[in-house]
Amino acid sequence: MKRHEPLTTGNDKAFEMALESLHNRTLTADEKRVLLEGLRSDKEKRRAYIRAVAFDAMLAAEMPGLALVKKELAPASLKSGGRREVWARRAMEVCTPARVTRMDSTSAVFEGRSLVVDARIEPGLVEVAEGCVEVTFDSGAVVSLFGPASLSLESEFRASLLSGVASARVPKQAKGFLLMTPSSYLGYPGTAFAIKVDVVAGTEVHVLEGSLAATPSVPDGYRFQRIIDENRAVRLGAKGVSDIRFSRSGLPQVPEFRKSESAPAVRFTFDREKWHGSRCDSVTGHKLQLLRHEKPERPLLVNGVAGSALRFDGDGLYGRSDFPGVSGSAPRTVSFWIRLDPWVSVDPLTPNGIVAWGVFAAARKWQVAWNKSFMGGTIGALRIEFGDGHVTGATDLRDGRWHHVAVVYLGGEDADVSTHIRLYVDGGLESVTGRVQQRIATDTVSGESEPMIIGRYLGQWEKREPFYFEGELDELRVYDEALLPSDIVGIMEDDMRGAES
Repeated sequence: MKRHEPLTTGNDKAFEMALESLHNRTLTADEKRVLLEGLRSDKEKRRAYIRAVAFDAMLAAEMPGLALVKKELAPASLKSGGRREVWARRAMEVCTPARVTRMDSTSAVFEGRSLVVDARIEPGLVEVAEGCVEVTFDSGAVVSLFGPASLSLESEFRASLLSGVASARVPKQAKGFLLMTPSSYLGYPGTAFAIKVDVVAGTEVHVLEGSLAATPSVPDGYRFQRIIDENRAVRLGAKGVSDIRFSRSGLPQVPEFRKSESAPAVRFTFDREKWHGSRCDSVTGHKLQLLRHEKPERPLLVNGVAGSALRFDGDGLYGRSDFPGVSGSAPRTVSFWIRLDPWVSVDPLTPNGIVAWGVFAAARKWQVAWNKSFMGGTIGALRIEFGDGHVTGATDLRDGRWHHVAVVYLGGEDADVSTHIRLYVDGGLESVTGRVQQRIATDTVSGESEPMIIGRYLGQWEKREPFYFEGELDELRVYDEALLPSDIVGIMEDDMRGAES
């Protein structure tokens, strides 16, 4: 078989040959030792290994019909401007796709640095010599590593278990999440499974909940893809997929779906009993004054997701609260239910604000809206504005149905907004279709700052009337922290259960 271009940056031919043998499924015991020693001791070798095992998986996810192994994996083989180069660059651009959410280990490291609970992780290698480390991806997938084990993070939707034992929970909202191993590609929303990786023996998978799509990384492996049902187990290796005996005894514990115990800084339910004329009480003690052209106005209440919801007609109606908002570059989460009619105006010269606070100036504003600009991303999608910058999601909300949306800002004075602002629609992580970088330093303390307003664009264009929101809102919450994906799904499901009771 044709030898690949060197995958390492040095002259370690033994490691290079071991990596090629792994690719060809001819790895010997001595080569396995060389490979593992190189992965433990050399950062560049780990990166070369990650590129080798991840590239096929990325191609498989984008173009399932391609052969999964017979490709030139070397970076030198990338054509300038080609699709592989774009995919690789796209993966590297992701900043911190996951967070450490639980840890029972004193030996866990990320790229040689000690890990702590709540640490954000950029793409790279997590190694656990003993104990357990749980990693929650921004897509909502959760992977627990049981030492000795190593996991390479690629993005919010991709990771590679390089060695050891792990368990994973992939909720239905994490559709598209792919867990790779040297011998397989595993993915399916709404599943939980345990997995063991051995460089020589292959990958052993036990499905504990739901069903799992398992594809061996052999030539034309997509032809041998299997859907593994609950309480079944398989081994994926050089010979494809084979059934093995399923057993729950001795399997690692699967991550539990956990909801946050955090309380919102402010929460408006908009239920009828919370209204006193034009004023609305929050669950948290804050007040909202409903105004039409700055005069008190009684609410137009409609049936919401849980109880009643507030209808905005786009004609001078908005609400002003006494909640100052979250300040500076501090983390925050804003969540609510929204319903937009399909025929709502998309005139880009009439922008809207759904929830906003701060000052109408570069960096000093925080505003959640929906996008009306063809230049700003998907029309009708969630849009976050912070002065001269913005981030736009991918889901058009104008379908006449209720959608739960959440905006999570991870915080940081020099944050890249495309990676530090996470948008969720119905619990699923949104892709970014438009962005303009801008430092975030929300002003809540100066004499110019406005407290949280609902239903009106923050600020005013010269010689133009204020811009108002047209649509319906329910269950508005603001947190002064960056919630996890499971927290967001928990909030959404609690609201839905409240509607049923």
